[in-house]
Amino acid sequence: MNINIEKIENLILELDELICSKPLENIDYNGIIEGKLGLAYYSTYMLNKFNQDRHLEQIENILDCIFEKINVGGFLIGNSPTLSAGLSGFGWVLNVLIEKKNIRLPIFNSN
Repeated sequence: MNINIEKIENLILELDELICSKPLENIDYNGIIEGKLGLAYYSTYMLNKFNQDRHLEQIENILDCIFEKINVGGFLIGNSPTLSAGLSGFGWVLNVLIEKKNIRLPIFNSN
């Protein structure tokens, strides 16, 4: 079997266009499994794989959306501590973003 990696990567990028074109306000949930945090995690992978600015912009927009809801006292994610829909998932995604150097938060800088 002859696998054409270039064709597969092109297909992935076409699917990515569709994924990134969905407005964030149309995504009802914020959790990792079926919400905005899952899209942030996906965008982190795609940014590290293909190094396209749109993925960094997507991550920034998602975090802005989530932090804005925190600031106005809005519903962030489930009140559960679970990874899939709760606060531990939010912390995990932030940790992944920091480890991959996709974001820098002043509270985590040692300087």
